[in-house]
Amino acid sequence: MKLKTKFLILLIVVFATTIVASYVVFDVLKNDIISGLGSQFTERQVRYNRARTLQPLLRELALARKLADSHLLRRWALNEEDPTLRSEALKELEGYRRFFSDRSFFFVHGETLRYYYNDRENNYAGKEFQYKLNPNDPEDRWYFASLESGAPYKLNVDHDEHLGVTKIWLNVVVQGKNKPLGIVGTGLDLSEFIAKVAKADRPGIKNIFVDESGAIQAHDQVQLIDFRSISKEVGARKTIFQLLDSESDNQRLRESMDNLKDKKETVIVLASGVGGANHLIGIGYMEEIGWYNITLVDADLIIGKKRFLGFAAILLVSMIVLSTVIVLLLDRVIIDRIYRLDRWMRDFSIGILPETPSPKAYDELGRLEEVFRQMTEMVFKNTRNLEERVVQKTIDLSDKKRELESALAEIKTLNGLLPICSNCKKIKEENGQWSTLEQYFSDRSDVEFSHGYCPECADEVLKGFNDR
Repeated sequence: MKLKTKFLILLIVVFATTIVASYVVFDVLKNDIISGLGSQFTERQVRYNRARTLQPLLRELALARKLADSHLLRRWALNEEDPTLRSEALKELEGYRRFFSDRSFFFVHGETLRYYYNDRENNYAGKEFQYKLNPNDPEDRWYFASLESGAPYKLNVDHDEHLGVTKIWLNVVVQGKNKPLGIVGTGLDLSEFIAKVAKADRPGIKNIFVDESGAIQAHDQVQLIDFRSISKEVGARKTIFQLLDSESDNQRLRESMDNLKDKKETVIVLASGVGGANHLIGIGYMEEIGWYNITLVDADLIIGKKRFLGFAAILLVSMIVLSTVIVLLLDRVIIDRIYRLDRWMRDFSIGILPETPSPKAYDELGRLEEVFRQMTEMVFKNTRNLEERVVQKTIDLSDKKRELESALAEIKTLNGLLPICSNCKKIKEENGQWSTLEQYFSDRSDVEFSHGYCPECADEVLKGFNDR
């Protein structure tokens, strides 16, 4: 396996591991960020809902309580049949009606249980008496439950079958010296209240109002509202606890509601499952009306996981670009140079002088390339010198060989039995001709002859001259 392949495999493994680790860290950080931002958002939303809920309710409640303190209303409650008191009291109620935001009032006489009412259109002017409450009618139990609670006022979400209206009723007790004289108050149109307060202005938020038992008093889904909660047994009420996914979440919510009621905290934010999805639950207590304002926040939707996708994409692209740059740099700075050095060594091993230019960078690999370049040049230079010397020696040996072969040939020629004339000393050649001794040896060797007399012949020659 090539070095580059090994390196790419290693890089892929490292890259994949880094991606997985980065995703895990990113997911944890993302969840922490979403949780942190979501908690802050939820807390602000709870405080905002508290402010915009209490402001209209407290104004209406203050007017209703002032009406309940009316001396004229109390006198009429003690003597309902007095026509003068009746007329004056109804005028008093009518005067307050015009200041209530709902432009409506109601009054229940404690002795006769007569119910008086007029609406914003003044439809019941002169005929304010509507009906008498029946203690045995569950729809009228709100009145008796309000008195039994002992509280100076109670809020009750209810649909009045007689009037055909659904309101958040503010029931304020008209207190006599020794006993309650009745209940007076006004109402807020439930649909308007939901539209202005309970209905969230953006997706992912649910604003819910519950009483101290957890019974839902306002919700943008009307079917979840528990009407006439004050007249029901706790087990028969539609509560916020029925919306949570687990009993442990319910327990934490109950504990949080108790802590808020005891003023240990002002706002509490919990993480809980609602309808199979994770939500943040912000809880605040409105002591003035005995309600809790609860805000359900889908943090993923509000903060938006998609907002992190761009960052994740940038991170992924950055890692890919970084990895590509690392591969290219390592390929250029190290791997290509190692490949080139490997190619040079393979060429060198088979006797080819590699083209080894001077290194561009004098780092460790550059120095190695330079040493290899100098080594190959030196080896090939010495090799050429040796080859030249071998060639010269070969030439010299060839010359010597030829000389030796010639000498051997001559030796061979002069070797053996020579036929020579015993008189004239001529030698018979291979072709049958006779040559003088001088001629024969001159043809076959470098021998040259000079003539003279040996001492014996000289004496003989001289003797012949002398004899003449």
